[in-house]
Amino acid sequence: EYNDVLFLTGKIGELYKVRSNFGWHLIEVLSRSASTTERVKTAYIQERIVPSEDTQNDVYERALAFVGQNRSLEAMQQAAESEGLEVETS
Repeated sequence: EYNDVLFLTGKIGELYKVRSNFGWHLIEVLSRSASTTERVKTAYIQERIVPSEDTQNDVYERALAFVGQNRSLEAMQQAAESEGLEVETS
C-alpha cells in the first residue's frame, strides 16, 4: 500500500495515512514526473503520541458501556458495524 500511494494511486496535493511494517506514515504527493530518476523528499516526525488521562478514561468508559450493552459476540459485531467501528482480530 505504501508504494502504491507513492508511485501509483496517490493524487497530487492529497494527504494519505498509510501503515507499513515500520508504523504509520503521513504521505503527501507533491508532484509526479515521467522521469525514471528516483526523487523522494522525506521528513520524519518522531514524537510519541500519548493520550491524556482524560482521553484514556473516556475510552475506557465507552468500552465498558459498549460491552455492557452488547453481551454476546454477535451483538458486539452488529453494534460495531452499525456504529461504523472497525473490528480487528489479534
